[in-house]
Amino acid sequence: MAPFPHCDSNILHAPKECNYCDEYADRQEQRIAAGINFTGHKDPNKAPCPSEALRPTYVAHRWVGNQPTNVPFNTEAESFSERLEEMKKLP
Repeated sequence: MAPFPHCDSNILHAPKECNYCDEYADRQEQRIAAGINFTGHKDPNKAPCPSEALRPTYVAHRWVGNQPTNVPFNTEAESFSERLEEMKKLP
């Protein structure tokens, strides 16, 4: 088994959202216990997903190796403000 379910080691999808991540049930349980959002989730009462500290989820999901297997996902900005934030990060 690989050390992480996806190319980006910070990506972890919620149970049943991704076959790869479901193979790492211990890591999913750790996130639940620690109150950390899964990749793509935005519960304001939980800490953000570590992968989203680097870039928005839709950008991470553009790389095939980071995509969930069982749920639809977006690879485009959902709003103008998301596009603007992405542009601010460009060199």
